[in-house]
Amino acid sequence: MPDISLGAYTITNRRPEFEPNSINIEKKFSPLLGFNVTWQSNLRTNMQYEYSKITSLALSNSTVIERLSKGVKFTFSYTIRDFKLPFFPRLENALDFTLNGSYIEDVEKKYELDSDLDLALQEGPDQINRDVRNATFSGTITGGQARYNGSAIIGYQFSQTLQANFEYNYSKLIPKTSGVYGRTDQDIRFNIVVSIRSD
Repeated sequence: MPDISLGAYTITNRRPEFEPNSINIEKKFSPLLGFNVTWQSNLRTNMQYEYSKITSLALSNSTVIERLSKGVKFTFSYTIRDFKLPFFPRLENALDFTLNGSYIEDVEKKYELDSDLDLALQEGPDQINRDVRNATFSGTITGGQARYNGSAIIGYQFSQTLQANFEYNYSKLIPKTSGVYGRTDQDIRFNIVVSIRSD
């Protein structure tokens, strides 16, 4: 590869015959913290805090991209036993209510590695400060978004083989950079699940 000038140095790279396209370092906790509680009223609650950090280095250039994501998710569910449907007095089955919600924030930072190295290597080898805490990085927030998601589900089990669900979904995307427009989606779904079994 052609020689590269960094500060007071010149670097000569020999490109190997085989090399990976990129190197990723991932740190994910899903969930990092969470709890499940079943109350005496048969109300079930679940809450989770998630965290992930992905650092990607593309070997074809000198750019490092860091993606940080964190968010909170929660679920409330409740079941009414022996629920009777109007006009169907013989049906006494379970009616399920479920409420889901989440807030997730994504931040993306880009670092120009050649600019950082050029700044650090202005002096000779005896004067190089190798303490990364004193380094000034070229990172800027180049992207990111915040996402709100919510859903409400009502399900009724007619029998062991037939179940119906009514679902409403809400999603809102809030970008953190200019030139990208926010978006709000709303969906209404009705599902019928039929289970076929054979002995």
